[in-house]
Amino acid sequence: MDIKFIINIIFGRIITIISNNQLINNKTSQVEVTIDLGKEIINKYMLDSYKEVKIFNPNLTFIKWKQENKKLVDHTDDIQLKFNLGNILINFIFDLKLIQNEVKVLAKDEKKTILVAGSELVKFIPKLKTSFSIQSVPNRLPMVVPGKKYKYIDNQLELGGYLLNGEEYTDEIILSN
Repeated sequence: MDIKFIINIIFGRIITIISNNQLINNKTSQVEVTIDLGKEIINKYMLDSYKEVKIFNPNLTFIKWKQENKKLVDHTDDIQLKFNLGNILINFIFDLKLIQNEVKVLAKDEKKTILVAGSELVKFIPKLKTSFSIQSVPNRLPMVVPGKKYKYIDNQLELGGYLLNGEEYTDEIILSN
């Protein structure tokens, strides 16, 4: 696995945690962030595997590759696998003291564990000790060019939207009933 990729997703999550400082949501929930990190690792593995095959078959799309490798796709869709992979990175970030967990009491019998800035980050940004929120960081940046059209060609869905949709990830907005 590419070390630059690992560093990028770690920094991305830290920035997201800081930008949602002390908020209770899916961007700070320890379980959800852990699963999301695992999902990122799996997606990178899948994309790298696809790109290796695409060298020999330039007309192959990511969607078609996923259909041809359904067994692998189904196996890597396991939530426990995502959690276990993400947990390795979460523990690494904890060890660096860049994040820590905090238990928030929502009701008498309901608690939620969220991730907040760790002691090393608070040294540099003391305001992180208090409850303030920066505007949420988007998952994907807005496009500066018109998006691709969603279409069917020879009974095959071609993804539209973001320019890399169908190339590096697959976000389908057309759902079958």
